[in-house]
Amino acid sequence: MELISDGQIIIDTALDNTGLQSGIKELDSIANKGLKGLVDKFSSLSPAAKATTASVSALVVGFKAVHKLGVTALTEVTGVLKNIGSVALDIGGQIWDSLAQIGGIPTSIGDIISEYTSYNATMKEVQAISGATTNEFQQLLDITAKLGRETQFTATNAAEGLKFMSMAGWSAQESIAGLPSVLR
Repeated sequence: MELISDGQIIIDTALDNTGLQSGIKELDSIANKGLKGLVDKFSSLSPAAKATTASVSALVVGFKAVHKLGVTALTEVTGVLKNIGSVALDIGGQIWDSLAQIGGIPTSIGDIISEYTSYNATMKEVQAISGATTNEFQQLLDITAKLGRETQFTATNAAEGLKFMSMAGWSAQESIAGLPSVLR
């Protein structure tokens, strides 16, 4: 059975809007070329065609205004997301620094790997000594994780307690029931 440890999640808030801006510029260029062709063709036809040309020209002006607003909004959203990411990283750093000052909490990658390795090794010993079934072993994993969160002891400390209880002849079920009392 493979054990899973908590990790760190990093969220990258940088947005690359160059493709979007390039696409909008290309649409704008196509619209301008098409408009010029329409104006040239319709201007020579009739007064109704001239009115249609004026309407199309107004639509293109509106499109350009919407384009400008879209680019401005996208730029502002990108800036806001960058600020949010920066604040989140700063808060994460402050929490990490606070944990380091508390002590007893692994705060370096080496400490975390060492704690995980020690926990894994101890739980494998518990499984071998206790003869726990797959279901019982999952319950043992669950109780050590729970007590590691809810008591002053780490999950590794709880696993070591289980190891000694198993060596003393306690069954897996007796260890599951008795461990909370032993640790408190």
